[in-house]
Amino acid sequence: MWVCIALVTLLSSLCQVHRALYQIPLLLPNEPPTVNHHQKKSNLEELMTEAEAGEYTIRLVEFCCYLRTHVFVLTRKSLLVEGELFKREVLVRGLKNLSSLKSIRPVTLRDVEIRLNKEHKEIDFVINLKERRRRH
Repeated sequence: MWVCIALVTLLSSLCQVHRALYQIPLLLPNEPPTVNHHQKKSNLEELMTEAEAGEYTIRLVEFCCYLRTHVFVLTRKSLLVEGELFKREVLVRGLKNLSSLKSIRPVTLRDVEIRLNKEHKEIDFVINLKERRRRH
């Protein structure tokens, strides 16, 4: 029991550290960061439009949460494949697929954080998921 509580505490603190690290941009030091922890929808739309028009490649897809669902299930449902060109339709369909999972709450664009690397034309995603409560 105590081991489980310690693991949950450790995972939640690692998630907070992970989010703090994502505040550091991958871009040049003098260039303003392209991501905030809570991106506004208009800013998110601008970044997605830029990434789609500039033919950005998906570099990284991460899921930030503590879930009982395996990562490979989340990756398969999200439809975002590292190395593929970014397309908004794929992201929207992937979010609908993730929302269909019974173990997590519905996922929207508000739960997605985007980071662009303009130099290499790459896009990173962090998808914040919340677990549904279990009924006993």
